[in-house]
Amino acid sequence: MPDPGPRVSDPGPAPDAGADRLAGGAGASGKAEELAPEAGYVEAGLSREFPQLALRYLVFNRGSPKSPKGVKQRLRILSDRFDGADAIVLRGRPIPSAYRAFYRQIGLDPDEQPTPIEHEALERMFHGRFRSLSLVDDALTIGIVE
Repeated sequence: MPDPGPRVSDPGPAPDAGADRLAGGAGASGKAEELAPEAGYVEAGLSREFPQLALRYLVFNRGSPKSPKGVKQRLRILSDRFDGADAIVLRGRPIPSAYRAFYRQIGLDPDEQPTPIEHEALERMFHGRFRSLSLVDDALTIGIVE
C-alpha cells in the first residue's frame, strides 16, 4: 500500500486504559500481549485547522469472541422488528438519505456500494434474520440498525 504522506509528528500520549482487554488477554505464554497504538495519517490541511487532532489505531490478529446470549437475543428482536417493508422505505428516511448524499459527494455510487444500513437490510433479507457473527460485528449491526 502506498504511503499516504506525512504522519502527525507528535499525536500526544495514547490512552492505555484497557490495553490488556484490547490485546485479547493472555496469549500462548500466559501473559497479556503488549500492543502499542500507532499514529495514523491526518491530512495536512485538517492538521493545520485542528492541531490537536490525532488518529491512533491498533492492529492485531485476533478475531472477536462469540456474542453472549443477550446480544444474540437482541439481534433476534431486531430481526422481528425489521422486515421487508422497512427495507423498501429505508432510502426515504433522513439518515439513510443523508448517507447516500454523502456517498455521492465523496465519489461513491450508493447503488453499487451500499450504505451501512442498506448493507444490513440486504443481509437481513438475504438470510432471513440478522445473523450473529462475532461480538464486534453484532455490536456494529445493532448500532447501525437501531
